[in-house]
Amino acid sequence: MGDHSTQFPGGAPATGLPSWENDDCDIGTEVLVQWLIDETASYKAIGTIEKGAAQVAFEALIHLLKTDDGYGGYDYSVGLNVQQSLLAAADDDDIAWISGAVLYSDYDTGTGYLRLRATFASDNWTAQGISVRVR
Repeated sequence: MGDHSTQFPGGAPATGLPSWENDDCDIGTEVLVQWLIDETASYKAIGTIEKGAAQVAFEALIHLLKTDDGYGGYDYSVGLNVQQSLLAAADDDDIAWISGAVLYSDYDTGTGYLRLRATFASDNWTAQGISVRVR
């Protein structure tokens, strides 16, 4: 975890809130940020994903809804609302999410982690940002 002085979408500085980073995002699915919870909750994550001249900024609102299943257990549903924008372009096709959503969220009932994840079409991406629980 680092203290980033980068300005993120909406002008929010990355200081004062818990920061996260993944310095080695490779082909396939990577966890960008995760939270250990076992109850209904919502988190906001703001960040950038970069490689060379390519940079994408995003804001994500991630929701976990935990409800009684009526049989002594629980049902979990995860929602994600994402806004993203291309800040800088590259000369290649590495940015898969320009043409489709590759940011998604899931909840691992075994570990209790609510996660914001991304799928990458090539190696050597970096991601960083801030997050906060909003509910």
